[in-house]
Amino acid sequence: MAKRVPKLGHEKWEAVHICAEDEVLAGIQDAQRKLTAENPDRVVTVGGNCMASLALFDYLHGKYENVGIVWIYAHPDVSTLNDGYPNAHAMVLGNLLEQGAPQLVSRMRHPVFKPSDVLHVGLQQLHDYQEVCLNKHRCCGFSRCPHGGKRHAGSV
Repeated sequence: MAKRVPKLGHEKWEAVHICAEDEVLAGIQDAQRKLTAENPDRVVTVGGNCMASLALFDYLHGKYENVGIVWIYAHPDVSTLNDGYPNAHAMVLGNLLEQGAPQLVSRMRHPVFKPSDVLHVGLQQLHDYQEVCLNKHRCCGFSRCPHGGKRHAGSV
């Protein structure tokens, strides 16, 4: 599979491998500041960029020891810097599992999640590197089965 890279002119990507890294890190910090100030018991998000989930799940993991993640999305978002996709939103769940980009993982204030804390629901066909990652960590989920559209549970 060919690596996807941003359009020419994104020289900074060559150095850090995350598009708009400064903005991404500022967004995480802003969300953390707001969560700390408000100290909500629960957080609900609908839509938007998946990167918003990093600060939210990290916050909830600090507030509640036994919290898990039900990841309802077509993409597993476990990309790493080595996978050649420069958008941080594709790394968010990998960061929560401590395998993503170090500059994003280092922003977390609470313990990382274990793969057994995560359930994927609705995954589409995976890229090879995503499947390797999910199998390596024995992540479980419900996904579309390529055989007759039936759903199955178990290892992804």
